[in-house]
Amino acid sequence: MTRGPSATLLFVHGGGFCKDCWDPVVRRLKALPFLTNVNFVTFDFKWHGENYDHSVAAQVDRSNPEKLRVDHPARDITTWAPAQV
Repeated sequence: MTRGPSATLLFVHGGGFCKDCWDPVVRRLKALPFLTNVNFVTFDFKWHGENYDHSVAAQVDRSNPEKLRVDHPARDITTWAPAQV
């Protein structure tokens, strides 16, 4: 009888990276004999890696010429990140 994974390890990347940054780590962990029954999960948050939507351009806010700001939906991580996990 084959058992399913005894645990799932979720790997989340930091800002500006993609899920592929975890590949070397996951590869080494999978080689460990005591982690043979573990499921490894990596994913890209919205606006990162494969989930980046290039059709949405950043906008430069020039309302204060001394403090230009760049606005893009990716900045609002507190809105979209909880829904991703």
